Amino acid sequence: MKKIITQTMKKALLFITLLILGGAGWYLLSPLFIDEVVDEAFPISNPQNESANFEIDGEEMNLSDLEKMDDDKQRELAQSILEEAINEPDRTVNEDMPAMSTSEEIENQPILISQGNFEDADSFHQGSGRAAFYQLPDDSHLIRFEDFEVTNGPDLRVILTKSPTPSLDDVKNGVELAKLKGNKGNQNYELPEDIDPNDYKAIVIYCSPFSVIFSTASLN
Repeated sequence: MKKIITQTMKKALLFITLLILGGAGWYLLSPLFIDEVVDEAFPISNPQNESANFEIDGEEMNLSDLEKMDDDKQRELAQSILEEAINEPDRTVNEDMPAMSTSEEIENQPILISQGNFEDADSFHQGSGRAAFYQLPDDSHLIRFEDFEVTNGPDLRVILTKSPTPSLDDVKNGVELAKLKGNKGNQNYELPEDIDPNDYKAIVIYCSPFSVIFSTASLN
């Protein structure tokens, strides 16, 4: 009987420890999220920019709201996010490069500015595939992901940094381009006119609510 009580106490202590380590627990469990598959052609219209706000349990929140929460509320929120995300359906996107007429093919090809491959942030948060900056015939710019795949997570964002090997501070001070469309597949992100792609040396997939880098592509 004493042995059974001791085992029960050990399990209870383990459960309490996991709750206390809510942030670390999320960091380790995030790879359990369901994939969101995207496969886009080369874009014709601009994607809508997403705000820094995100929705949890039907309530719109931002980072300042999270910072105001006490530890118990943050742990409760992390558990809620995990439960919701496990049941989240796949999101599939399939984008191609835009078709051009024969007369345009030679003169009006998109120009490759820089490119790089996504790499793992760690053993739990992994990324692969190619990212590239393009200049289009109308002088606008976009980023294209090809054969892209990254560990899924809540509220992932596409961040541009001027450092080719960005730290967490570099990412927080970088430019948020958009919310990630899906964690798998080909996809496009058009750049605002005031962003010069030559100024940026890396593209980062970043979990905004929990300040975690999931994958980085250094550009050459």
